[in-house]
Amino acid sequence: MLIEQISHQKNWQLKNVSLINDNGSSKKLMSYVYNSTFNGEIISNLFSNLNSLNIYELHKLSISYLKIGYSNTDIKIHLNKLYSMPIFYILMTILGFIIVNKLRKLNSRFFIILFGISVSVTVYFLNYFSSTLGNKGVLPIYLSVWVPLLILFLICNIGLLRINEK
Repeated sequence: MLIEQISHQKNWQLKNVSLINDNGSSKKLMSYVYNSTFNGEIISNLFSNLNSLNIYELHKLSISYLKIGYSNTDIKIHLNKLYSMPIFYILMTILGFIIVNKLRKLNSRFFIILFGISVSVTVYFLNYFSSTLGNKGVLPIYLSVWVPLLILFLICNIGLLRINEK
């Protein structure tokens, strides 16, 4: 079966088509024009990388996914990660400040760098594990994105309070 899109309309020219009726009988056609709700651009955008889309395009893609019956869970998680990104960067900066100030007494910069890398890897896996639970439906979408930030926020608050005590 060959498919050609007729201009930018939502009509598709199909060649060598077999149509099957409800009763199971098939009918072969040499040419058939199918009117669709999607054009080629919309279909190619459905399978694009979410990281390359802006917030407006992500909302449009979510609506398109719902129209064709796809799950838009990945899009919702990605949107919430975009919304939470500034907060995440602020908390990671505060966490870096806490690590440097807490371990200032150590003369070994190697240990400080190693500890900082291990903390950042732990935070990464916490975020990844949480978003995986959100994708699988174990956690609600909003909790899967915002709970790791809440945990990081509490850790930063505890660290800042201990720095201010001294």
